[in-house]
Formats: sequence, C-alpha cells, structure tokens
Amino acid sequence: MKNIIYSKLKHTGAALMITLLVSSCAQQSSVTSAPHRTQASSMQMATVVSSYPIRVTKNSGVGAMAGGLGASAIGYKNLGSGTGRIVGSMLGSMIGSFTGRAAESKIRETSAQEVTIKINNRTHTLMSKNLPPLRRGDTVMAYTNVYGHPLSIKPVRQ
Repeated sequence: MKNIIYSKLKHTGAALMITLLVSSCAQQSSVTSAPHRTQASSMQMATVVSSYPIRVTKNSGVGAMAGGLGASAIGYKNLGSGTGRIVGSMLGSMIGSFTGRAAESKIRETSAQEVTIKINNRTHTLMSKNLPPLRRGDTVMAYTNVYGHPLSIKPVRQ
C-alpha cells in the first residue's frame, strides 16, 4: 500500500515540476527600481506620425499552471498503468500548460494603439490604452522622463 501511495506522489511531483517549468517560461521581468526612467519630469508638445490599432495580452501564468495540473491528472487517470500513466501525466501536463496559456491570453486580450510621435525631430513609438483613435498630424501632450523619452501621451483638444 505504501508503494502505491509513494508511486502516485512521485508521479504527481514529476508532473508538477514539468508544469512549473513550462509555466515559468511565460513570465516577464521588468525594471522596478529606476524612478528616473519611469517618472515624468516634463511635458512637451508632439505630433502624431502614425497610429495603428493593436491587441495586447498579459499572462500571469495562472492559465498555464491550471491547464497543466488538470491535464496531468486526466492523463494519469486515463492512460493504462505503470509507465503509460507517467507518460500520460507528462504529456497531459505539457499540452495542458500550452492550452491554458493560450486560453488565458485570449481571455486577457485588450485593445490599444501603437502610436508613433515626433518630438524635437526624433520619433518615438509607444503603446497607448484608453485613448480615442489618433490620426496622423494630431497634436498630443507627451509626458517625458529626464532623458526626453515619452512615457505617456494625452490628446490636445483643438
């Protein structure tokens, strides 16, 4: 009886490790301790060069983790015995992780604009959410950091 319990725990642990490994690839890192890069220091008038609608998604890894664990359990239960269960668990974990990540991406997808602006004869491209559609030639107020790179924009009413 102890061997059966130990075997199940071992297979579940292996499936969990594979799921963690696959889902950790979806994580993104960012710089968090650089206030001179992320805080606006000045405002400048800018002109829109181009604007395109885009779709943006942000994954937290929860979908990959849930999909991997669920599919791992299903693969373990439904494929034979012994080595077949291990293989079923591993394949289920990998397929479930990819499927869960894709589902989370689709659920968390939002609309945005990729806007290219011109400030002081230099062009900068940035992504902007929650703005009305911008057109070429529109004037915007750009909030820039100490290096003159725009952090956000706001349309100027004319």
